Amino acid sequence: MGNSRVGGGCYFKRVRAVKIMSVITTLACMVIHNTCIAQGDAILEKLDLSLDSNGQKRNQEEIRKLLQMSNSSSIRDVSLEANKVRNALCEKLWLEKETDKVC
Repeated sequence: MGNSRVGGGCYFKRVRAVKIMSVITTLACMVIHNTCIAQGDAILEKLDLSLDSNGQKRNQEEIRKLLQMSNSSSIRDVSLEANKVRNALCEKLWLEKETDKVC
């Protein structure tokens, strides 16, 4: 019985770690996506959820439903340090994309 508790505990930690990594990975993808948008990099039209099948713009609510997003209020980022980090990452990632070299 003691072993099943340990095994269950390890499994719980593993599942929890997977959830945490999923959140981190999702946030990283969002940062990269926003960097590409800020730099004017285009998304393939067939992947662009902002357009419907007729090429017409969808409203924000339709897009949020497609992405199964919950309603949450937007938080304005006012951190100077976070902005410096974001800008540095943006410059680095864009330079790597443009030169095909890892900086």
